Amino acid sequence: MDKVITLNQLMSQVKLPIELINAPVEFNNAIKSITIMESPEVKKWLQGGEFILTSSKTFTTDFETQVQLLKDLVTLKAVGLAVKISNNHFYFSETALAYAKKENFPIFTIPDNVTYLTIMDQVNYILFTERETTFLKENLAKYLLTTQIKSASLKQLEHLAKLSDHTKVTVLHVGPNIDWFQTSPMISQKPNYWKNIQQLLLLLIQRLDNLVEKNQLTDYLYTNDINSISIILISENKTDKKELLSAVENVNQNYLSAIKDDLIVYYGLSDNVSVYNIVEGYRQATFAHKINQFICADSPILIYSTVEFYDVMNSLSDTEIANHLMNHLKPIADNKLLMATLQTFFRNNEQLMKTSEELFIHINTLRYRLKKIKVLTGLDYNNTSDKLKMFLGIVHFELNKMK
Repeated sequence: MDKVITLNQLMSQVKLPIELINAPVEFNNAIKSITIMESPEVKKWLQGGEFILTSSKTFTTDFETQVQLLKDLVTLKAVGLAVKISNNHFYFSETALAYAKKENFPIFTIPDNVTYLTIMDQVNYILFTERETTFLKENLAKYLLTTQIKSASLKQLEHLAKLSDHTKVTVLHVGPNIDWFQTSPMISQKPNYWKNIQQLLLLLIQRLDNLVEKNQLTDYLYTNDINSISIILISENKTDKKELLSAVENVNQNYLSAIKDDLIVYYGLSDNVSVYNIVEGYRQATFAHKINQFICADSPILIYSTVEFYDVMNSLSDTEIANHLMNHLKPIADNKLLMATLQTFFRNNEQLMKTSEELFIHINTLRYRLKKIKVLTGLDYNNTSDKLKMFLGIVHFELNKMK
């Protein structure tokens, strides 16, 4: 994936000879390219993410056409417009400027003595540099997540990220639920999928940049594949989980309000680990992400330390003990209704009312199902020993789905 850099970030790195005329606006959309508009028929060629340069001769002096063109640019996800005023009689209508301000769409003017090439060269240089740096950093992230580094190799990596012997990292793993790709139509039939993932990544980057600016993070690295985003959060001390959780929860709320699809994502967060143990942090984060659906926690962000017990149980999943535990539930293993009931019952800490509400059934129906489970398995959830067997058995059934 190309570097996600906003127009605002780009302009903080290079001083362009242009002037914003509809302040205040927040130009935080990702910029992919810079191009010249020679025709107002933008629907034929605009792809989204373009910063557009044009002339007042091309733009139009008709006020209604101005507004319609701006609406097209906003709808097609252009990130901004810079117009060279070559006609002394040209000006933007108040209606056009008000619409652009309302939509947070920045409009700039270009002095008549400045060439398009001057602006394009500066912007393209920044975009090229950012993309090259991102390519190296993404590959570094992939390397760190899968390879146990040693002190000698750490020295060679310091120029790409702020890593040292004292570095502490936390790994964040984000993605859809593990069944999404199996239960949803093919990706090709989900046109919003890539757009949603890119939107989520952009929101995460913006918040992480903010944490870096406030010195709550030293740096971060990220990489993404077809169904997940993995982020290495770098700090000289332990990462402040409270600030981080608040930032991620804010991102998730903004993401959910922005998407127009059924794609729900889950977040898994590792413990703080040494820079030499990032692989373990990645394992913890991916495990927390996977188990998140089974836990159905109040928050979509699950910290590994809260589910470490399940990880311990998972380590036993190939042993005779695990097989013995699952055998207790064998009489109901093929009954999806009873298995779901038992899972929901334990997930709600054995509270009958909460379980019945989540299952949308009457509490007496729940009692009937639990009684049926008792008859079929010979296990009584009122008996502590039997309850533990049932709980561990259902945990192993769920963990086996993750493999």
